[in-house]
Amino acid sequence: MNAQHAKDYANCTRAETIELHKRGVAAALATIRGLSDEELARSASLAPGAPPMTVEQIITGGLLHHVDDHFGSIRKTIG
Repeated sequence: MNAQHAKDYANCTRAETIELHKRGVAAALATIRGLSDEELARSASLAPGAPPMTVEQIITGGLLHHVDDHFGSIRKTIG
């Protein structure tokens, strides 16, 4: 999936990349803000044998921390 994404967006300009990011963030925020406390507390295992995670844990770890890791890598690369 990442390889296809890289191909699809390989020729984006800086401005296009920023705009895609802003649209993605807005969509993610709208979805997250629309979740109730009950929905955030729901849990499930994401893989066989893996411990269950709540929706809030998935958002925090999978979205927020993962994105922070990417930004850290980008900052390191560009100085």
